[in-house]
Amino acid sequence: MKSTLTTLILILFFLINLPQAKAQQTPEDILTKANEYFLQGDFQNAIIFFTDFLKSYPQHFAALDNRGLSYLALKDYGRAIDDFSSAIRVNKSSSMSYVYRALA
Repeated sequence: MKSTLTTLILILFFLINLPQAKAQQTPEDILTKANEYFLQGDFQNAIIFFTDFLKSYPQHFAALDNRGLSYLALKDYGRAIDDFSSAIRVNKSSSMSYVYRALA
């Protein structure tokens, strides 16, 4: 009985503190994780993390490009074009954004 109670208390402790642990991730941590997923070819998770990062930095054209490339890899051409167009609006001199958009 005492063991069960201790286990229950530990589970509750972790459940209560889990949201705080996620909240402590900085935008830079989120971007790093997004890029890791991207480089591993895990485009679904890359999109999730790029989207989370872009909530803090919506004008980050490299994150927009990389999320667009993730969409492109998944053949979601409409969203890819939207991201590349947003990247171009943010940084008109980024020639690669134009190339990526043409590929989509």
